Amino acid sequence: MNSEGQTGAVVNDWPPAARLALAAGLAWCLGCQDLPADTFRCGQKVVRTGDSEAELLQRCGEPMERQSATEEIWLKDGLDRVRVNRWYYKLSERRLQRVVVLYKGHVVEIRTGSR
Repeated sequence: MNSEGQTGAVVNDWPPAARLALAAGLAWCLGCQDLPADTFRCGQKVVRTGDSEAELLQRCGEPMERQSATEEIWLKDGLDRVRVNRWYYKLSERRLQRVVVLYKGHVVEIRTGSR
């Protein structure tokens, strides 16, 4: 407790440089959080399930490979066997491959592949 009867430090009483350092540290910590499994990052942009094929192309560019296949995926009405497109992205040597599954022009699943 200080002489005015307050406990702890009040951020407004800190010098501007200390407040800036605190804000930068908090922003950095928030940016380091892992993304949910149904998202992945292409540079500064994030791809999510539900995004359109056009949004995926805009954010990540052309995939290194495209495949079509019939597989079971979860839809509104439950598990269904449908024709999907799989797009493969490898954004760097140090990052895992991402397999983006598209159905009717939208991202329905994002899988993590091998290095």
